[in-house]
Amino acid sequence: MPKATNPGRYHKQHGNVMVMATIALLAIAGMAGLAADSGHAYANKTRLQNALDASALGAARVLDTTGNTAQARAAAELIFASHLAQAANNELTPVSASLETAFSNTLNPFVAGAVAPRFVRVSLSNPLDIDTSLTRVFGINQIAIDTTAIAGPSPVLGAACDIAPIMVCGNPTPAAGTFWGYTIGDPVDLIRRPGTTSEVGPGNFRLLRLSGTGADALREDLAGRYGNCASVGGTVATEPGLNAGPFQQGVNTRFGIYAGPLNGLQGQYPPDLVTDRPLTYQAYRDRYAAGNYDRPTDGVPDRRILVVPIGRCDGTATGASTLPVLGLGCFFLRAPANNPPGPVPMSLPGEFVGQCNVNGTPGRDTQATRGPTQIQLYGNTARWDS
Repeated sequence: MPKATNPGRYHKQHGNVMVMATIALLAIAGMAGLAADSGHAYANKTRLQNALDASALGAARVLDTTGNTAQARAAAELIFASHLAQAANNELTPVSASLETAFSNTLNPFVAGAVAPRFVRVSLSNPLDIDTSLTRVFGINQIAIDTTAIAGPSPVLGAACDIAPIMVCGNPTPAAGTFWGYTIGDPVDLIRRPGTTSEVGPGNFRLLRLSGTGADALREDLAGRYGNCASVGGTVATEPGLNAGPFQQGVNTRFGIYAGPLNGLQGQYPPDLVTDRPLTYQAYRDRYAAGNYDRPTDGVPDRRILVVPIGRCDGTATGASTLPVLGLGCFFLRAPANNPPGPVPMSLPGEFVGQCNVNGTPGRDTQATRGPTQIQLYGNTARWDS
């Protein structure tokens, strides 16, 4: 006769399977919930990082222009608030009052509160807690996210854009402590005076042919139209002739002086915020730091700062020629171009300054301290996730 089955044993095994299945379902649900909630937290961390990056960049640009930490901090807070006001960032609003802005003269180490700061760090005083959904079954109600952003000037650029169609001559074997023969604060006449011996060559007044030939191209390039770049070690083309009228009309838009074909183009070629003259560069920076502007409604920062190729001149260039670029220098316009009638020659009073902020490509010499730079983001070596 066949053996009788054991009903109790069957029901016991059935119960074990149900328990194991329930545990497996909970594990699957937990993994799915963790993935969903982690993805949700990561998306908000990305939004938070974007807001902090924009705040750091904006504050660094204001700091670079004005040297005023209060204005830079206000810029960071304004930009951060504008990002939090976007509909996609509604979950970030709990940290609206948690932004902290610090300043340092050095990048690594970042020493908050140092004098003459160049770098900006923005962070949160408290992490942002993101509510979870599915992982609540495991007692995980929130995921804390936190990050930071640092911005400041790049290494000196090896290629700078938005250059002016002017060249100054450099010393290929400069004295120690000079930049191709120039020292910070040196007064420089940025146009060769008629009647003086040309360092470039006959008929050349240190003007450059950038976007095209002739007076019209020169005029608008001086006003700021030209956006392409010049590179250290490359060459630039000369523009023969003085073109005194177009030269004066183009460069003087930076002081809010409009004449000839540029009259009425204030929107395209705005003045600097500070148009008072004559001014030294230090006095100009003091005006920026104090927020004491002459053209607060239509002015644009640093229009009086020109990036100028420093060329190698030997006096042999005739007509349109090309000259090698030794370096890229930053020059401040102390006063407008002056072309008085009579025997007094035309001039454009300038001053050599250490650094200025433009677009371009950082060079390889990270130790260089003079020349054009650009504001960029930096990783925070004190955090793995920034």
